[in-house]
Amino acid sequence: MDLIFIFLLILSAFFFFSFGYFLKFSALDKKVQEVKSKKKTQLDLELQSLRENIDSLTSVYTSYQNQIKDMDKELHNEFRSKRVLLEELYAKKDKELSENYRFKQESLQMGIEDCKRKLQSYQAQEAAIIEAKRREQALKDNPKNYILGLTNDEKHDVEFLNQLRPKLFFPQVVGKIIWSTFIQNKLKALSDKLLDEDRICGIYKITNLQTEECYIGQSVDVRKRWQQHCKEGVGAVSATTRNQLYNAMQEYGISNFTFELLEKCMPDELNQKEAFYIQTYNSNKFGYNQTKGNN
Repeated sequence: MDLIFIFLLILSAFFFFSFGYFLKFSALDKKVQEVKSKKKTQLDLELQSLRENIDSLTSVYTSYQNQIKDMDKELHNEFRSKRVLLEELYAKKDKELSENYRFKQESLQMGIEDCKRKLQSYQAQEAAIIEAKRREQALKDNPKNYILGLTNDEKHDVEFLNQLRPKLFFPQVVGKIIWSTFIQNKLKALSDKLLDEDRICGIYKITNLQTEECYIGQSVDVRKRWQQHCKEGVGAVSATTRNQLYNAMQEYGISNFTFELLEKCMPDELNQKEAFYIQTYNSNKFGYNQTKGNN
């Protein structure tokens, strides 16, 4: 009986303990579920927030991507535009440089050609000076080869005729007689000896043997020009009294003057070469030239 009571007592105690534990466990489980539910709700809210953030970031990312695409397109168009502009600018500069180079090349070539011409001119002038000195020496050695070569009797008659000039109303008649009788044929013979052609264009020199003063002249027909000088020098035609050469020819006698061909040249070279020889012989200061020439 006692054992049964003890067993029942133990069984009752176990029942109450188990029931109490069950109630406690149930309360704990309910609390856990509440915590889990609360946590789940919180996590759902955070997840929702994260999804919203992701959507926002996705939108921002998409916007950035679109902006990048637009910028890339804009940069590409700008690059292409600038490249076209630079290509056009390069082509323009290349053309300008090419034209500038060609112009400078042509200018340099013209400068070189001009230097060559000047060098050739200087060389020709040097050769002319050497030839002039050689000719001067030849003239000193054989002056008879360059003068009209009147005989003493002819000189006497010319001098006598010139003495008649002051007594005549028409003194030019004396000059015509002297020219046609004594000078014309002598000058032709001298011109044939000194001039190898009937018509020569060039520079000539007429020198007074007594004073060594000279006259430098130019002509497209030297032979004809010498005839004119001699006619005016003997008074066969009217001559200006200011011409120093003709005054000297009448003072010293035309038979005391030598005639030389200094250089043949083209008509367009006459002025330059005449000025060169006037300077070479200084004939505008110590001669019969009244100017430095037409150059």
